Amino acid sequence: MADIEKRVDKLERGNSNLEKQVSNISTKVDAFIQEVRDFKTEMRNEMRDFKQEMRQQNEMRQAEIIELRKKQDAAQAKHDAEMKELNERIDSKFDKLSSQIQNMAIAAVVGVGAIVWAVVSALR
Repeated sequence: MADIEKRVDKLERGNSNLEKQVSNISTKVDAFIQEVRDFKTEMRNEMRDFKQEMRQQNEMRQAEIIELRKKQDAAQAKHDAEMKELNERIDSKFDKLSSQIQNMAIAAVVGVGAIVWAVVSALR
């Protein structure tokens, strides 16, 4: 009977050791699971922050693009106005030149007519 009691004591000590080991492993597993949860939460927060930062950068870029487009439109309008003014000045100069050429043509015709009249008058 003493032999059986020794075996029972030995089994109980072994069982107690196994329970301690299982408890230690369970504690380690619980700690690991908590670390994974914390890491997951941290990654979610970082991803949220990253997305928010990207949105802000996109908004700033869009504002910059809008500003650049406004500047480009203003520069284009200025260029168009300058080109229109230049075309008007060129048209005005061509009109004046055309008028001068017309006046010179009339003067030439009158001059030729006067020469013809003088020659005809001299021959009579």
